[in-house]
Parts: sequence; structure tokens; C-alpha cells
Amino acid sequence: MDRELIFQTAEEISRGSEIAISNGCLKDVAAIFGLHIGNILGKEIPTGTLIFPRACCMASFDKFIICVKGQSCHGSTLEKGVDPVNIAAHLLIALQTIQTKEISGTASSVITVGKITGGTQYNVIPDQVVLEGTIRALDETVRQYIARRIKELAVAISAMFGGSCECEIIWGAPPVVNDETMAELAAKAVSDLFEPKDIIEDLSIPNMGGEDFANYLLEVPGAFFFLSSSNEKKGTDIPHHNPTFNIDEDVMWKGTVTFVRIIHNVLQIEKKIKHIYKRQRIYTKWRRYPLLFLWKNHCAQQNGV
Repeated sequence: MDRELIFQTAEEISRGSEIAISNGCLKDVAAIFGLHIGNILGKEIPTGTLIFPRACCMASFDKFIICVKGQSCHGSTLEKGVDPVNIAAHLLIALQTIQTKEISGTASSVITVGKITGGTQYNVIPDQVVLEGTIRALDETVRQYIARRIKELAVAISAMFGGSCECEIIWGAPPVVNDETMAELAAKAVSDLFEPKDIIEDLSIPNMGGEDFANYLLEVPGAFFFLSSSNEKKGTDIPHHNPTFNIDEDVMWKGTVTFVRIIHNVLQIEKKIKHIYKRQRIYTKWRRYPLLFLWKNHCAQQNGV
């Protein structure tokens, strides 16, 4: 059995794994494993802890871009234009009602607007304002519903104030859903190396971050696991995407060891399967010969030998 390492880029735009798959990286691959290091699951999880979720562990992640269009005018004569800043402000609030008023509280989802751009002068109404954000969901139905409602609200609210809009949904990656058997295999691979307190074998609540490793898991069984590097004394408990974020490099070896042990255990399983298969072939061959002998003997009797 071959072992392969995938050096994939472009995870942040959710296209890296798709490109890798299209280039044949999963050809003849029976299983796949990935690792995320940091404190994405919570800074309260001590550095060096390995987490092996058995099912869904991360959300889908998609991007939306809404370009709200108005009519530029001077800030002192608002009646002569259409204010896209006002439209964007109403839309920003309305988007949050999708999650709080239209989706069940038990269906985890996130709608975040992280970027708003528009205008060049403090006293001039711009002709457009652009909002960019992300959609996160654990369920595909919820994911599709949110995307549809964002478009509907953007069009309706823009029209209500005399403007218009263009809304684009840039689809990213689906939720990360581990194969339970593969996750269990990964956890057992290091269960004799580390203390029980250093291994968490499931997540009670999936993380709403996204990871395009999900695309690999749509193709072959596998597992995506986590290595915490949260250490307050070293300052590695800062949230991801913060300018001061860092990892505890002293625990990185645990990730390497885990991959090595997974490969070792898979090879042992394959060896056992081959041994069983070899014994089965011998048994099948032994069973075949008596039948062959009886057939020949029957023919011989018919021919009078």
C-alpha cells in the first residue's frame, strides 16, 4: 500500500483541495487523514491534547458579496440622491434576523459581515457600498436556506429605499464529516503512547470554522483531527486570525508521531488481511481439489475405466 503526503495550498479560498482532487491526488487512495494545530476548539484545552471527532467536526464555509447601489449626491442634499450607506446599515441588521428569527436555535449557523467599503469623502453620499461576509452551517439545508434568504433580503431592502443591489454567493466547502471508523483508528493509533488526559475521542459541539479538507472526505473515508497548542505562559492561547496568534512548536512532534502510528497500524491491518486472504486461498484450493477428483472419477466410471 502506498503512502502519500498532500502539500496543498489555497485552503483559505476553499479551492485547494478541489484542485488537488482534479489533479488526481486521491487516485487509488483508500483513506485520508488530516491535522489542524492551534486552539481553534478552545483555549481551555491544554497544549499537546489530541482531539479525534467521530462525526461532523467543522462547518461549511461560503462567502457572499453584496454591492448596494444608490445615487451619489452631497451630504447636505440627501433628497437629491439615494443613500447606499443607509441601505447597507439596514441590511446589516436584517441579515442577523435570518439566524435568530428564521432558523431553529438547535441548528447551528453563523452569518458574519466582516468587511464594508464605500465612500471617499465624509460629506458626500457614495454611489455604492459593498458588504462582504461568510456563511457557516452544519446542515446542507440550512446552508442553502441562508444563501437564498441573503439574496432575497438584499434585493428587498435595497428596493425599499430606492436603490438596487447585486448579490453573489461564492460557494466554498461543505461541512467536515469524519468517518467514525477512521477516527477511531486514528485515536487508537496513539492510545498506548499518550496518557488518557491527552486524548479526546469526540466533540460534543462541532466547531463553526471551515476547512476544505471536507472535499477529500466526500471522496474517500478518513478523519480530520486536532492538536491543541494553547499555552497561556507562551502566549499561544490567542484566537486564530489575531495578529499575535502563534502556536506552541514544542508539541508539533505529537502530530508527526500520530501520522506515523496511523500508517503503521494501517499497514498491520493490511498485513493481517493479506494473511487471512492467503489462508482463505489455501482453504479454497483444498476444497476445490476433492471436487475435481470426484468429477474425474465420475467421468472415469462413465468411460468404463
